[in-house]
Parts: sequence; C-alpha cells; structure tokens
Amino acid sequence: MGSDKLLKSFLDLMKEKNWILRLKPGAEKTHQLPVSPKTEEVKQEVKEKKELKMDKGILNGRPFLKEAIEVSRLIALDGRL
Repeated sequence: MGSDKLLKSFLDLMKEKNWILRLKPGAEKTHQLPVSPKTEEVKQEVKEKKELKMDKGILNGRPFLKEAIEVSRLIALDGRL
C-alpha cells in the first residue's frame, strides 16, 4: 500500500499523529445503517430494468419462448401451478 509516495507520506502522517484506531474483531457489525424503503424500491427498479433488457435481447424474435417465460413469472408471482 505504501508504494505511492503521496499515500506513504499520508500513512506516515496518520501514524505520527496517532490517528489510526485499531478496532476489535467484529467491530464493523456493531452499527448497522438503516435500510430505507426507498433503497428497496430502487433495487427493485434496477432488477426490473435488467429483466426487461434481457427480454429484449435474448427473447427478441422468439415469441413462444417469451410467452413461456412471462407465464412462468406470473405463476411465480401468484404462487400457484
């Protein structure tokens, strides 16, 4: 990590000023950031856009396969066979 001169001098400064804090193992799990509903909405939107792109590329020109996948999605959402 100290191969870059600027980074090395910065790390030396941190050591000199005693700015480095050694954490106990597992300290990163002590505080968890709250997940907002908005974050989950954005994740779902990204997932849907990826699925849409897949449908356009892979399924383009294959109407039977496209319909079969759409039916399987509806069945999965409904929870019935």
